[in-house]
Amino acid sequence: MRTEALRHPLIFYYGHTATFYINKIILAQFSEARADSYLAAMFAVGVDEVSWNNLDDAHYDWPTGKCVGNAT
Repeated sequence: MRTEALRHPLIFYYGHTATFYINKIILAQFSEARADSYLAAMFAVGVDEVSWNNLDDAHYDWPTGKCVGNAT
């Protein structure tokens, strides 16, 4: 589901938040456990304001909420 054409689908924000905090926990050396590397790479960064075509669904195979919840 995409709420606005210039934003990622809602699943991005769910995964982005989890990836952000997991990376901070690893950086602080509280854990070495990483999330799924494929999903972490997809969720690590937001929209590149210079390249709006990265919002094209052809660039991403968006996972389901269940898949993201199990991987993070």
